[in-house]
Amino acid sequence: MRIRMENPLFEFINTTVNFIALNFLFLITCIPVITIGPAVAALYQVLLREARGENGYLCSTYLKHFKEMFLQGIAVFIFYIAALFISTFTAVFWGSMGGTLSIVITVLLVLVSVVIISSMLYVFPLMARLDNSIKQTVKNAFIIALSNPVLTVVLLLLHITVISLLCFVPYMKIFMLISGFAFFAFCFAFIYTKLFRKYEAVAEN
Repeated sequence: MRIRMENPLFEFINTTVNFIALNFLFLITCIPVITIGPAVAALYQVLLREARGENGYLCSTYLKHFKEMFLQGIAVFIFYIAALFISTFTAVFWGSMGGTLSIVITVLLVLVSVVIISSMLYVFPLMARLDNSIKQTVKNAFIIALSNPVLTVVLLLLHITVISLLCFVPYMKIFMLISGFAFFAFCFAFIYTKLFRKYEAVAEN
């Protein structure tokens, strides 16, 4: 009896093993912390292609794009961390002052922090999908975040849900270590693919 390798069971096992290996590579490349930027960008580079049906070798492709986007990814990551630190620190400072003016400024700074976090949801997928300068990529991320408020809120809630599950559900930590990061990024990749098609269509016209 011949075993057909195109059997759905074997395809499922092969895909599962590849996702586990990809998740492992992602975690390893995130260990220095400062490399989280290029790691996330490379992860989306691979999984956006998978979402579009452009199947390929996940791990080797991931390592290739991780190297290609290393410096740009680090620069973008540092920019966002610095921006969040400044806005958060300033909000805490004004919040401790007391008075109506400090409350107004604190609320505005909190909103700024939310906008920064919102644009972070798009910046690394954008790096993965489009070849632009750092400045243009960050600018596009802010524009997309603000021009798609409903989707941005949905993505924020989804990420918050995943983080909450990771914090409060013990088995979630095991799942994330095994394949969770790759799995959720793959799910989000379908959302980003649909969104980016809209902008790509506009750019072509």
